[in-house]
Amino acid sequence: PLHHILASDFDALRHGPLQVLRLSDCNIVSINDTALQGLTNLTSLSLAHNPINYMLLGTALQALGNGTNLAFLDLSRNLLPYIFPELLRSFPSLQILDLSNSSIVHITTDVLECLPTLHTLELQDNKLPKLRNLSILQNLRRLNLRNNLLTGIDISQLPNLEFVDLSHNQIEVIPAKWITQTDGLRILNLSHNKLHHISPHAFHKVTLNHLDLSHNRLNTLHSFGMLKLSMLVLSHNQMHTITDDAFLHLEQTLE
Repeated sequence: PLHHILASDFDALRHGPLQVLRLSDCNIVSINDTALQGLTNLTSLSLAHNPINYMLLGTALQALGNGTNLAFLDLSRNLLPYIFPELLRSFPSLQILDLSNSSIVHITTDVLECLPTLHTLELQDNKLPKLRNLSILQNLRRLNLRNNLLTGIDISQLPNLEFVDLSHNQIEVIPAKWITQTDGLRILNLSHNKLHHISPHAFHKVTLNHLDLSHNRLNTLHSFGMLKLSMLVLSHNQMHTITDDAFLHLEQTLE
């Protein structure tokens, strides 16, 4: 195990051709402020599963960001309870960010403003009660928030979004027009929540391939206003009423 990354550890690699650096599961507890500085061609960095000091990590990442075009960053399985802009502001070209299983309880609303090119956001297995300002991520295609503490979330106005996993949260109600201007969405997983009500227009004019509503508390099935749906999973609910329009628009699409 490395334990400590010193300022001189990557001297031979500075301003060189190094593009990918994997330091996951190395038992790193500290990293020098300038240890990553000068790795200007780095496009992929993993520091996953390390007991690294949160403040030291943030300072080192800020130093790395100056002059780099990092596209992939994996900070999963670390202890990062609070995510502030300073942690990610230096990576405007970031496309994939993995912060899963990091004990996150809060992400400030201005963090996402630092990530204009992000297309994949992995936040599963954290302790987030809310996540705001998602609509600023106009390039987002994949969003994983499985196993958090969310009671609701706005995923509208994300035209490139294709995959959303909100399973194993605390969501109880889906409001009307919950998904708007999200034309690219194909897979939506809402299983293992506390859903007891879905507005009749929650999915109005949405084209989905896969919708998983299993393991909830739904007792009535009615039309969701969708135009197309290939797979609908409703197992392990408390269903006792299916309205006449429940499968309206779905006769020719359900498999």
